[in-house]
Amino acid sequence: MSATKPYDSARKDGIIVSHKMAAEAKIFAGTIVCLNGSGYAVPGSDTSGLKMAGVAYETVDNTNGADGGKSVRVYTKGTFAFADSGAVQSDVGKIFYIADDKTVTNGSTSAGIAAGVCVANESPTLTRIRIDGKTI
Repeated sequence: MSATKPYDSARKDGIIVSHKMAAEAKIFAGTIVCLNGSGYAVPGSDTSGLKMAGVAYETVDNTNGADGGKSVRVYTKGTFAFADSGAVQSDVGKIFYIADDKTVTNGSTSAGIAAGVCVANESPTLTRIRIDGKTI
């Protein structure tokens, strides 16, 4: 139904959003968070069916809980430094993929889940990526 008067869409900046967590999940602050096929937050990993959600704002332990038993707040925008072996300066501007909840790579992964775009090569073992709240 179309609006017939002004509508309050309850705008939020969306930089930090809350996602319900999967059963038996523990997510640590500063790590990559994905959503599973049911839409619940899980630690980032190279697993088919997952989608990048962002970077955990906080540590939340739902290891003894059910799906949706707890929620975790997640940054959806910003730049974040993650481990990567063999990063080089020419990687800047390339899409990096999730290897695990604290590691990204510019190489192929089995699931090919994009983490973000490399904005800086901090060192041969540390890559800074930008996430912008969009699916790559």
